[in-house]
Amino acid sequence: MQAQFEHEPLAAAMAEGRMLTVDQALDEALADAPRSPRSDPLTAREREVAALVVSGHTNRQIAAAFVIAEPTAERHVANILNKLGLHSRAQIGAVLERERRDQAP
Repeated sequence: MQAQFEHEPLAAAMAEGRMLTVDQALDEALADAPRSPRSDPLTAREREVAALVVSGHTNRQIAAAFVIAEPTAERHVANILNKLGLHSRAQIGAVLERERRDQAP
């Protein structure tokens, strides 16, 4: 019975999340992340790595895709997080989606 009570807040939060629009969900995901400046802080390679992160690739898979060492892939991901002021890989996807929406006519 105690396990049921522990899951109730999670279920409530998930139900709230399902009611958000995409823009609201992006705002929520990036609430503590600064907006990136208009000039792109990422290198071309970091943009490519970010796209793979968004697709759900692990550091090992990213390394294999670019034929680089896994620590190099880890460094690319860390640089992306640092440059964008983010804390998680999931936020990378939210930032890229926000940028895409901001650029849309």
